[in-house]
Amino acid sequence: MDSLNTIAIGQRFCVGLPGMEIDSETEALIRKYKIGNVILFRRNIRSREQLATLCFQLRLLIASETGIEPFIIVDQEGGESSVLSEDFANIPSAMALRASDNPENARFCGWVTGKELSSVGVNVDLAPILDVNSNPNNPSIGVRSYGEDAEEVTSFGMQMAKGLAGSGILCCAGHFPGHGDSSVDSHLQLPIVQKTMGELEKLELVPFKKAILDRIPMVMTAHIVFPKIDDSGLPATMSKKILVDLLRDKMKFEGIVLTGCMEKKAIADYFGTVPSAVQALENGADIALFSNHASLAADAISKIYEKKIDESVLMMSYKRILTAKVKTFSKNKPVNGAIAMDYAAIDKIGLQSVTECNIPENGLPPFGRDPLFIGCSPSSFRPSSFEEITDFSFSEAMSAEFGGVAKKVSPNPDLNEIHRIIKEAGNCTSIVLATANGHIRRGQLDLGLALENLGKPMIVVAMGSPYDLAFFSASTATIAIYEYTRRSLRWLVSYFSGQTKKLGKPFFSLDAQEA
Repeated sequence: MDSLNTIAIGQRFCVGLPGMEIDSETEALIRKYKIGNVILFRRNIRSREQLATLCFQLRLLIASETGIEPFIIVDQEGGESSVLSEDFANIPSAMALRASDNPENARFCGWVTGKELSSVGVNVDLAPILDVNSNPNNPSIGVRSYGEDAEEVTSFGMQMAKGLAGSGILCCAGHFPGHGDSSVDSHLQLPIVQKTMGELEKLELVPFKKAILDRIPMVMTAHIVFPKIDDSGLPATMSKKILVDLLRDKMKFEGIVLTGCMEKKAIADYFGTVPSAVQALENGADIALFSNHASLAADAISKIYEKKIDESVLMMSYKRILTAKVKTFSKNKPVNGAIAMDYAAIDKIGLQSVTECNIPENGLPPFGRDPLFIGCSPSSFRPSSFEEITDFSFSEAMSAEFGGVAKKVSPNPDLNEIHRIIKEAGNCTSIVLATANGHIRRGQLDLGLALENLGKPMIVVAMGSPYDLAFFSASTATIAIYEYTRRSLRWLVSYFSGQTKKLGKPFFSLDAQEA
């Protein structure tokens, strides 16, 4: 393998780091295999200063080994799907921006995000998400989507892309050809979507068509099998019919195709991470992503050396990556991060995203003298990462502000816990329940319906997916806020105090369901 091909192969890989500094194993792998790109997550970021130092060191290491600046990638979508530390200006979630009913808010938030990333040396953001969330029980997308209407997803998503590009960030549209109708999480299982090409063209592909027309520079693939598009059984990430015949030839996409993480169980458990990465790179992907174990990327590179991958395929992707890097980095100039006015504007958008989904005829019920505030601790909205955050909670924050009793419950209460809480709710004057993706953890909905049967004045706040609210009757007031964070609790306090003048616009269907 000559030096040019070694560099070219290394450019087609992106790896994650275990911590907040470059560890010796990752450094050795970068030096040996000339890996050209890195991705950073929450585990890698402690503060603005630390992230800037890490990015500088990564650029220095990779450029010295390869002669080419790296893509330094983050998945900074907004809301709970944010990786930046709290000293950055983190924007609201995609659904919160959609609730604000103003695509210009998406452009502004993209611009602020781009400034923040550029100021510390990050140059690629895995946003906007262009998935149309057509399945309310989708466990993986949810509030990461701009909603269930393809045209609105297109409008808000492309404004986010314009904002990022305006700050010098290379943006990446996910997840091609569409992750919005899946019913299982690809972190855990292999989703299968039984849609025809005609059905995809009417919904899922609409935002991607516009993105390609607007020359979106990068697209991320979905680990989903579409058997009516490709009967090989391969997911889109590995499918030549989807990545080449559809995306390249039919839709005329000329940018970079980045795989989803090849370590997700949808790939690892069903096809094997290493052989799948090699196949993806042979079948139309330009860069294979390894979020957690750089050693797996090294194994895949070794397999490519052994197989002697078609040099024309190899060099075509290499030139595509190199062209994008030259274009992106030539525009890069020193950029300052967010200023006080940006933080204030983001907070205002968040306040205005609070959405009244159902308010009974008599209006929002008063708390009364002894309200009962109930909710679980925050945790990741993705079922693959249900790590609880216990240093703040909805119930404690609301009780501290409005009095009454705070009751913190399990993320997925069982019948014994539900019966115990029902007994304790007997003397309260009202019930205010927070759900956090109860459509996935159904114990929350069982609890909510049992509380509803008490007949007391009741408010339900969906801190994650608003589709939790579909399970409650018209007598219960329902509110959506699209993220479970400290700041969203401040937004709720403002709303319940009557200080929020402009509210979010409902944009989703809440047809009655049964838990």
